[in-house]
Amino acid sequence: MIRLLQIEFIKLWNNRASKVLIISYFALLTSIALVAAIKFDIGHI
Repeated sequence: MIRLLQIEFIKLWNNRASKVLIISYFALLTSIALVAAIKFDIGHI
């Protein structure tokens, strides 16, 4: 089972479009986590 997952990951990683999507997905998640960690003080709301 692990070997099948490794093969699928290699196929995805060799595809340029999926590589861009994977990297942009994790970049988006990281940026959302960083923005959520910062406490914004917007008046008395």
